[in-house]
Amino acid sequence: MTGRWFGLIFLMVMYAFAYFSFPYVQTPVPLHSNDAAQIDLWATPFEAVIFPPVLASLLYLIQLVHRRSQTMSRHEVYVDHMAWLLMNLAIVIVCVIYVAVLCRYFGWLTEVGRAVLLASGLGFIIIGYYLPRTKREEWIGLRTPWTLASQNVWDKTHRFAQWTFLLGGLVIASSAWLSQSDRRIVSMFGFLLATLLPAVYSYIVWRRETQHSSSS
Repeated sequence: MTGRWFGLIFLMVMYAFAYFSFPYVQTPVPLHSNDAAQIDLWATPFEAVIFPPVLASLLYLIQLVHRRSQTMSRHEVYVDHMAWLLMNLAIVIVCVIYVAVLCRYFGWLTEVGRAVLLASGLGFIIIGYYLPRTKREEWIGLRTPWTLASQNVWDKTHRFAQWTFLLGGLVIASSAWLSQSDRRIVSMFGFLLATLLPAVYSYIVWRRETQHSSSS
């Protein structure tokens, strides 16, 4: 998912969907509903159909400006891979929400909330897969005071977080099939499961490491 081609595929999906749907979108498009299932945000056909793929393309082009050269060091290649990972993930989430909004407009989908939760859960799973590959000297990763203090704590925490992000992502995605009243609670539980447990774990590992160093 760190290649340039990955995000480009989803951009093409968005433009294809825009090309075939724009002639049939004649009225304002509902974008958001409140807890009472009442529409509280609308968009014009241009804003709903054209603006999202154009915005995603601009983000892609901004990232593409920093082209990979043949003389990049291993560190620079790592930074490039991580940047494309986040960019591609953002484009995928935008694409899923974009298609879901238009599908609801055409009556093919009853609500967008499920698509948002599914995309968010998938995002957590994908990030978790790459967490053990992150480096302590860079900005991506679980940067607690304890992971930054020790390479060993960093490595152990991110191997542990790979599984918490997987479980948290599955919990978030599964909440899409729950009732409106339960979704927020369950999805928040999934978020805390993914992020809070590794933070606590990093302190435990750091504490044990510090005590072991003091005793020896």
